[in-house]
Amino acid sequence: METEKLRCRFGGLEALSGVSVSIQPQTVVVLLGRNGAGKSSFINCVSGYNPIHSGRVIFDGEEIGGLSGWRIARRGLARTFQVPQPIAGLTVETYVGLSALHGGQRRLARRAATSLAQDVLNTTGLIGRARAKPTELSTAELRRLELARALALRPRLLLLDEPLAGLAPSQVEPYLQILMSLRDAGLSIVAVEHSVRAVLDIADEVIFLERGVVARQGPPREVLSDRSVVETYLGSRFTSRVFL
Repeated sequence: METEKLRCRFGGLEALSGVSVSIQPQTVVVLLGRNGAGKSSFINCVSGYNPIHSGRVIFDGEEIGGLSGWRIARRGLARTFQVPQPIAGLTVETYVGLSALHGGQRRLARRAATSLAQDVLNTTGLIGRARAKPTELSTAELRRLELARALALRPRLLLLDEPLAGLAPSQVEPYLQILMSLRDAGLSIVAVEHSVRAVLDIADEVIFLERGVVARQGPPREVLSDRSVVETYLGSRFTSRVFL
């Protein structure tokens, strides 16, 4: 996927100001930046949930900027949300199965969709909770359910908006292991994340956004060793402590 001079506005606020990036196949790219830097706006605009003011979004050689969210998802670009909102009355298996049934460029037969849903639940560690309702799930399980829903759409590029939010430290590593296995299986991932440790663990590349523009881009340790990035992101009192 590529974006070319992408601009997104909300009222009088320009959330993205000419963002041009390229996401390579089978890589994990993490978007870093302070609150309001444009990270979630990037996810929202690229995935069709917020309008693009100008610029281009190109996926697999096709211009997708301006398409609706469901049309973009059918082309192989799926996303998760900061706040999961599953359908409360459905079981985990049925909820994920609906995504499998209706996702992708072609509709699956019901039996194939059920099989795909079970595969996705195995991948995300939720197969043992297949009969549970979302109201019975923990925060960590809800995060995995949101990931499972997106994976059932059969994406080639996955956009994750703060996937580790609300997770205890002991729950982070298993989630990261899932993401790394997805990358190794050929999926490209773009994630908004605040955890520097998580970034160093999984990112192939970091894009640091500041006030809607790309301030720095490159390998994670290279970006996070930039004094100006650390001061902007963590504050000056942390600058001397990031790498000892």
